[in-house]
Amino acid sequence: ILVRSCGSGTTACHARNQYAATQNMDCRGWLTLENADLGSEFYSGPNTGSATGCPNLSLHERLLTLDPWECAAGAKYIVPGNPTNSYVMNKINGAPLCSEGGAPSVQMPPSDSLFTLSPADKNLIQQWITEGALDN
Repeated sequence: ILVRSCGSGTTACHARNQYAATQNMDCRGWLTLENADLGSEFYSGPNTGSATGCPNLSLHERLLTLDPWECAAGAKYIVPGNPTNSYVMNKINGAPLCSEGGAPSVQMPPSDSLFTLSPADKNLIQQWITEGALDN
């Protein structure tokens, strides 16, 4: 679902080349949904290959442990068992979103995007969160 609907291939909306987590931002960066251990280096731009000061984290670890960069500390991308407090679910449904440092973030995928999420995909993501967001 994430590769097809969120652009998490090698170069797209939520791919590693967009990540750029840094230690001074508590290792938060634009969320990469690529299913790989990422975070210890920059994957694009003038600092490509340089260390970020952050550890590599699996996709599951990024979703469950990092605070979204658009939110104040304490928000989580995924709160196991609680889709209502999971930022990813709120982004998908267009529910109230964080606006740290500027305008509120937008629903994902955006309406003008080539990427889409079907109702069945949304339901499956919500079910996964409700059932505990297991790393399976």
